[in-house]
Amino acid sequence: MSIRLLRFSGSQIKPKDDAILFETFSTAKQGIFYGVDITSLGSDQVNITGGRGIYRGRDFVIEEEILHVALASAGTMNGRIYVHFDLASSENPIELKSVCAAVFPDLEDDDDFNVNTTTGDYLLATYVANETQVTSITKVYDTIDKAIDVLADLKKSVSDGKSSVASAITGKGVTTPADATFAQLASNINSIQLGTGNAKAGDVLSGKTYSSDEGTGKTGTMPNKASTTVTTSTVTTDDDYTYLQIPTAGYYNTASKIRTLNSNLGHSLGLKGKKIRLYRSKYYWVGSDARYTYHLYIDDVLVSQIELSGMTGNHTFEMYRTGNYDNGYAFVYSAQAYTYDGEYKTIPTLQINGFTVYNHGAYINQHTPLDVTFTLN
Repeated sequence: MSIRLLRFSGSQIKPKDDAILFETFSTAKQGIFYGVDITSLGSDQVNITGGRGIYRGRDFVIEEEILHVALASAGTMNGRIYVHFDLASSENPIELKSVCAAVFPDLEDDDDFNVNTTTGDYLLATYVANETQVTSITKVYDTIDKAIDVLADLKKSVSDGKSSVASAITGKGVTTPADATFAQLASNINSIQLGTGNAKAGDVLSGKTYSSDEGTGKTGTMPNKASTTVTTSTVTTDDDYTYLQIPTAGYYNTASKIRTLNSNLGHSLGLKGKKIRLYRSKYYWVGSDARYTYHLYIDDVLVSQIELSGMTGNHTFEMYRTGNYDNGYAFVYSAQAYTYDGEYKTIPTLQINGFTVYNHGAYINQHTPLDVTFTLN
């Protein structure tokens, strides 16, 4: 039959079957779980007290005995004491052995020891010896705790771990008892409030971190425009004010500036594409007072006219448009006296709402009239 049941009523179980089963379910593949102390008695004698151990599912008993170990052939050498297993030998399947040499052979240790019915070695102790005696000895075998002790330690470790986790959760503002269940721990962890507030990334300066009800360790994206100058082309006005639209969102401080081209102010007055004519007469006398007359035409319509007098210094003044052309917008005409050498010289300019839209660029005397026409882009 190609398949058979090992354990049933009346079946015979071989030690090999038990060893394979024990090795499969054992967390410790080999070690001493009871007794076995190893001490030097002088010369080549080593005392080994009784005890029990297991090697790859094969349990064994060591009776107390005095073992005569190998000494150094010359000088001082290292030695080792080990248990040797030979599953193929029915007369001597296990024995205590020792070796003392400058170079040790490898210990035998087959992962399929039980299946292959091979040999194996388990190291109990190492020692140092000269030609006459053992000078020192060190136990190196693993100690296997009893299952009940292992379970008790495991239970205590889990309990201590839960208590530490509960304390940490309580420290985060969610009260949790030390003996809370794992389900309670998980629920309370999910209840920890990571942050408060409704800030978004765009509300916080770029590179700065913040916390909110969305979580902690968030990074802001708001551009930092502090102490910078930004340029806009969007300009609007009402009867009292001129408005410059901020071109991009960001953080601005009192050192920040916003600017626009002077020509954009013409746009805000509804003058884009309009033909503008500025005419200044030559000077004339009214009594002892020298005067000029300025005329402003928009699309050949006279919208402003004013007389400038007293040409003895800088003259700047305002007047308002007349008629129906964008009533309420202020114009400023400026004539600047330059030198007096028998005649007055000026540089005529035209300003709209405080921005220069025309500057003659050269001085002209009082005998020369000015007549210029241009279009605001």
